[in-house]
Amino acid sequence: VSLTPADKAAIAASSVNVEYLWQSGDIGNFVNMSMATLEDYIAQGSDVPKRLRLMLTLESGGDKVVLVSQPTGKVQSNDTNLDTFALFLQFDSSSNVLSLTDASKSRLDEFITVNDLTVLDYQWWRIPESGDFDLGGEWVDSGANGYRLRSPDDVEMSHGLRVTLANLNNDTVTLFSAITPAWDDNKNTADNRDLEIELARLRYMDVVTLQGGSTPALTDDELEAVLSGSIPEKDLQPPVVQYEWFRDTQSFDNPRGAQYTVIVNDAGKRLAVTAQLSDDLGEVLVFPELQASRQVSNTTVPGGWSISLTPQASPLYVGQRLDVAHRPIDSSLESISYEWLRLETVSGWKTAQSIGSLRSYSVTEDDIGSYIGVRATLTFNNENFVC
Repeated sequence: VSLTPADKAAIAASSVNVEYLWQSGDIGNFVNMSMATLEDYIAQGSDVPKRLRLMLTLESGGDKVVLVSQPTGKVQSNDTNLDTFALFLQFDSSSNVLSLTDASKSRLDEFITVNDLTVLDYQWWRIPESGDFDLGGEWVDSGANGYRLRSPDDVEMSHGLRVTLANLNNDTVTLFSAITPAWDDNKNTADNRDLEIELARLRYMDVVTLQGGSTPALTDDELEAVLSGSIPEKDLQPPVVQYEWFRDTQSFDNPRGAQYTVIVNDAGKRLAVTAQLSDDLGEVLVFPELQASRQVSNTTVPGGWSISLTPQASPLYVGQRLDVAHRPIDSSLESISYEWLRLETVSGWKTAQSIGSLRSYSVTEDDIGSYIGVRATLTFNNENFVC
């Protein structure tokens, strides 16, 4: 359980000091959990069937303000002890059908198959303002194919999906979608409301990485800002993406948008790029991960440094061999090392698992469902350059 990305971004962009304290209980009766003082909290068995909420103490210049979040729904039991995840919904305004996204359905199907689960309930809920699944919510339909919203019953109502699964021992685990914004039954976006767009926003890619060139960067490196999702369900490219580039902290004009070629005057400076997203409802709040930076080296490396994977195949298959392609190495001046990595997401380098150290790598069954990447480190003049 955590604050929304937008709230986290607002805190990160401010100069306030923040203290976190989680509370458990029910409406009108919450008590502090003295050991739960981080910005995120993992619900425990002792929290069933309570609600959770977060109390924030904000301090700046000696002044303090205490804010309290909205409470969660009631914590559900998880007898299977499996790690759970949120379900993502989409809305088709032409048919008024609310359904699981393809990425979410794939993850759910894989979860069921890998853990040998069966579906007990596939429940669509209608939820009033300020309600949740356990507070005023009404189970209105069943089935994996979605729920068709209808007027007047669903107008100005929110909705959600609740899926209950069981293993071979009849232990159960429940997965939920986020509760949707209220449906206004019109296609006019002038009121800054549109259920299709509002749900799409939850799926916008939320991470920017700088690809190309080396780290640190070298003159003439071709850098590209690339959007990706922090989880597979973040799979939508926003309709409008605008990039702003910085040299140290100074913004500069880059007519190429997402691409930039490092110039001589960049040496010793840090290049950075931020992404601003927008759609028919206006600008989307910028998340902390929508920025990336790269230091530029003062060193000149003859021939530069870049790599590519061969073959460029997608998807990969078990047994397929991958090789690192790069320019010839001058062994009298340079040395090189390789590290192959297994990534959970396209941008998941920070949490990647090391799986090999040769110039080539053959895909194994352990790699199924993951991405494969490689870091090639060139050492020149006692400085490391990583691609």
